[in-house]
Amino acid sequence: MIKPNQKLKPAALALVLCAIVACALLAYALRPTPWDAGVQDYAQRVSHVFDTVHLTADVNYASLKYPSRRALAVTLPVSNMSLLDFLRLSQCDLQRLVGERNSALGRVMPASQLAFYSVQFIRLAQSCLTQGLVPTDLIQPLQQAIEQKQQTLPSVLWNALIASHEFAQLYSLSNHVNLAGQEHYPQMPSPLTQALEQLQQIAARLLQQAATSTDRAINFKQDMQTFEQALSVVGASSYAGRLALYNNTLARQLAVTHKQLSAAWQVKPLCQLGSNGQVFIKRGRSDALLHVLHHYYVPQVQGLAVKLLKQSDTFTQKMQALVDTLGVEQPSYDTYWQAVWGAQGARAQLRTQIQSHTLFWQQTLKHCQLSPQRE
Repeated sequence: MIKPNQKLKPAALALVLCAIVACALLAYALRPTPWDAGVQDYAQRVSHVFDTVHLTADVNYASLKYPSRRALAVTLPVSNMSLLDFLRLSQCDLQRLVGERNSALGRVMPASQLAFYSVQFIRLAQSCLTQGLVPTDLIQPLQQAIEQKQQTLPSVLWNALIASHEFAQLYSLSNHVNLAGQEHYPQMPSPLTQALEQLQQIAARLLQQAATSTDRAINFKQDMQTFEQALSVVGASSYAGRLALYNNTLARQLAVTHKQLSAAWQVKPLCQLGSNGQVFIKRGRSDALLHVLHHYYVPQVQGLAVKLLKQSDTFTQKMQALVDTLGVEQPSYDTYWQAVWGAQGARAQLRTQIQSHTLFWQQTLKHCQLSPQRE
């Protein structure tokens, strides 16, 4: 231990300095590596080989923003029956359910619970009609109320899911505006995959239960609990927002780099064909070209793109299954989905850019009569 005001001998001082330097180097070596470090390294190196300027693409955050909950929510119609009408159903369990809905807590019922309430309403109302417990003048209004609940249930589920705070968090960009600080590309967590599947299955079950006329009692407790737990898992991460950002960033960087390389090739091709039909290429340029291809483009750019596209395909399949189950057409959501995940979205753009850039490499190697085999 070094005491205050203690003078160190030169040898000891050298050891201390070496230890400090070693710790600093270790800390530097263990620093977080940005997720796109390989992409930027590739862009710099390939730009150098082609004698062009390396440019870094900007991220278009506005095009990736998930619509607001207000824009996504579907307006639900008002019931055609008044509370006084339901009070006349004294011999029917439906009166108790409606009473709970109109209580202080019931009026602020979350959208997720409202979906289960709607199915319970339908089943109890059907039971009341079957048992003849409904006054004659209320039979038709109650039948209309049942039909209304059945028709609006998909929208109720939509508000509870797609227009919810949890799904807004799933697609959030707020935590990832500085991509340079992110260490790894996003991998879809298994709990999220399971949660989306559970929500789709429960939604399908509720829609089927609402459409089926039967007196059989249904225990909603387990589904309600699973539904809430799955929603909390969805809202625990911003996986989709991060994935969209990465797709967009990589696609735009490839587009910028591809444009630069193509322009450089038009001005001064990397290799030229002589009058004798022999290809001429600057000394060492062929080795540099193949080195960038095998050590940077294939493993770090193509490899990353493949992983991102695979993750995107898995996520979109799960989300599309859920949305298809609900069967609701919502303009704001449809516009967002097509712009980000659809045929013209970031995912599709990434697939197009990686194909175009790979083709550029193939054409370059062919023109220069170089084999794409490893060095």
